[in-house]
Amino acid sequence: MSETERTIRGLSIAVTILAALSLVATLVLGGLMGLMAVSAMSDDYTYSSDSIYSGRIDIDDLGLSPSELKELRALGIDIDEFGGIEVSRGAAYDFAIVMFVLAGIISFLCMIAGAFSLVAGILGITRWNRPEKIQAVFIWAIVAAVFSLFVGRLISLVLLIILAVEAYKYRRDYMYATMNDPMQGWTA
Repeated sequence: MSETERTIRGLSIAVTILAALSLVATLVLGGLMGLMAVSAMSDDYTYSSDSIYSGRIDIDDLGLSPSELKELRALGIDIDEFGGIEVSRGAAYDFAIVMFVLAGIISFLCMIAGAFSLVAGILGITRWNRPEKIQAVFIWAIVAAVFSLFVGRLISLVLLIILAVEAYKYRRDYMYATMNDPMQGWTA
């Protein structure tokens, strides 16, 4: 086994393990972010049965003194004739929706990056000693590296770039070695 073959095999194992851990972590964290967003959307402070964007707080429920009521009026908070304050709840609800959407997008991109890394790693494990088939490892490692860059998986990015470089060198050396027999490097 050459040094390049050992490097490709070792990097492929590392990439596969990191990709599997990344996929599990993405599922867990994406689920937690989604649960937090759903919890925020269903909270009594962000949702009322009358209207999503408005609600009413009874002054009696707050237990405010007359001087505190004067301070509220001085701040420009209107108290209606029934002793209530109208409260806008749209911002909290909108924030919860934005968090829910962001959790979905981030989880989806991380899952894609993890899946591409997993494919590159598995291909590297199965083809580390077959230079005529190593080009697939090179291509998948480049694609996975691009997605890893987008989602900020820096350790995977570095490992995938090194894997792609080693796969390229391995394929190049094999092709130069078989230049006397050009059909040897081609497989169906």
